Amino acid sequence: MKKQGFILAFFLAGLFLAGCSYGEGPVPGDIEPLDPKEEAVLKGAKNHAVPFKSKFTCGGEEITPEEPDGLFHQMVYGSGNATHLGKTELLIPDEGINMDVFSNCYTQNVEVILTAANGDELWLSYSSAFDLTPMLEDPPGVVYVRDAMGSIDGGTGRFENATGNIVYEGDWDISTGIGICSFNGEIQY
Repeated sequence: MKKQGFILAFFLAGLFLAGCSYGEGPVPGDIEPLDPKEEAVLKGAKNHAVPFKSKFTCGGEEITPEEPDGLFHQMVYGSGNATHLGKTELLIPDEGINMDVFSNCYTQNVEVILTAANGDELWLSYSSAFDLTPMLEDPPGVVYVRDAMGSIDGGTGRFENATGNIVYEGDWDISTGIGICSFNGEIQY
C-alpha cells in the first residue's frame, strides 16, 4: 500500500510538472550575465574589508608639464612591501604640488600605481597638505606628510574590482631626496 501511494504521488507530480510552461519565468538561455561585482563574489572575492599596510623607500625627479599650470610636477618611484602584494614597486607618474605658500603646500587627486612581483597592479589616489619650509633651512630638513586621505580605486588581475580607503604618510629628507612613505588602511577585493 505504501509503495502504491508513493507511485501515485510520483505520477501526480510528473503530471503537474508536465503542465508547467516556460511562459511564467525565464527560459533557459535568457538569463542575463552577472555584473562584475556579483561575478567576483562567486569567484571567491572577499566580501569584507581587510587591513592594508605598506612601506616604501622612494625617490623622485622633476618633470616638466606640456602646459604650465602653476604646480611643481614630479615623478615619484620606489620599492618596498605591501600586504596582499608582497614585494612591490611604487610609481606616481605625475604628482602636482601647489607651492604658492611653503607653509601650506598641497596636492590633489594624486594617482599611485603599486605593482606586485607577478605584475598585478593596485591603483590608489590621495590628496595631501604639508609644510615645505624645512626645504629652506640650512641644511635642508625633513618634510613630514601626515594623515593624507585617499582611496583604493581598482587595478588589474586580482585587484580589478578592489576598493577601500587609505591614509598616506611620508618623511622626505630634502637634503638626500629620499623618502620613506606608507599607505595604510583597508582593502576589499
